[in-house]
Amino acid sequence: DVAVAQSDVAVTESIVPSTQSTDDAATHSPRFILAPSTLVSHIPHSYTLNRLLLLGCDLQSFSKDVDLQNRLIRLDWQEDIQPKLVFLKTEIGISVENIPDLINKNPTILTSTLTDLQLNISYFAGKNFSAESLVRICRNNPKVFTFSIEHIDTILGTIQRELSLTGDEVRHVATRNPRVLTNRLPTVENKIFCFKEQLGFTDEQCRLIVVSCPSLLLRNRHQMFRRMHYYLNEMDLTREQVVSWPRLLQQRLHLTKDRHNFLVSRGRSQYNPLIPLYVPLSSFTDPLPKFLDNYSETIEQWELFLKSQ
Repeated sequence: DVAVAQSDVAVTESIVPSTQSTDDAATHSPRFILAPSTLVSHIPHSYTLNRLLLLGCDLQSFSKDVDLQNRLIRLDWQEDIQPKLVFLKTEIGISVENIPDLINKNPTILTSTLTDLQLNISYFAGKNFSAESLVRICRNNPKVFTFSIEHIDTILGTIQRELSLTGDEVRHVATRNPRVLTNRLPTVENKIFCFKEQLGFTDEQCRLIVVSCPSLLLRNRHQMFRRMHYYLNEMDLTREQVVSWPRLLQQRLHLTKDRHNFLVSRGRSQYNPLIPLYVPLSSFTDPLPKFLDNYSETIEQWELFLKSQ
């Protein structure tokens, strides 16, 4: 369809303006095997590489993968690249300024077939992910374009089954923390085991923690165990209190210790909301200026405390 073709050209021209004459020697990408060098050295002879450079692609980093180099140098801009850019912009909704970053994170998008890319993305539509969620997932983890759909489906199924999540909750977790979709299955299973068996949370508490703070599925379990030990034994918190503010489990322990010890020195280490002078647990993850505004008379007072430790 001529109208569709013209529309596609207009879209890609809005992404990468044409700056070369059709008479240029590099108008068509040469389909030859790349010699042992970098892609950068082939830019003068490849229209496709020129356009990718204009787009904002980091060709130097692509050169670290010899197989990727050889596949990229064979690609034709109009036949192989342009339809994928149109797909990213018009069918998914990736903004022009975000397309280069997406490709730089996963350059195999360029060497995959358009059919395979569409198949992967259609999986999420079939699972009732919203258009907004899909854009966020693709931007924050472009590996989903080329990763095994069977693996992604297994990850989502495991999270939903082990944590008793609803469909909306599992979509929320995947959207907020899309990197979990391409993580190793044993890693995800071990993290859920850690919540239940090592940290001692009930099934319902595990569900609340992950829905509230999905990034915890990627945190180091040994570090979470050390943090939990400190909260229970040094700060006298209960598991219910940690569940109410699970971001504590991803806060660096030395930062929590500094703030807790400072509050102790000020007679303010009171974390029970039923008792006067209650300090909310969010204070431990607030930006430092906000913490100091609430609990220190001056910044010098805080600095002197740190020096005394």
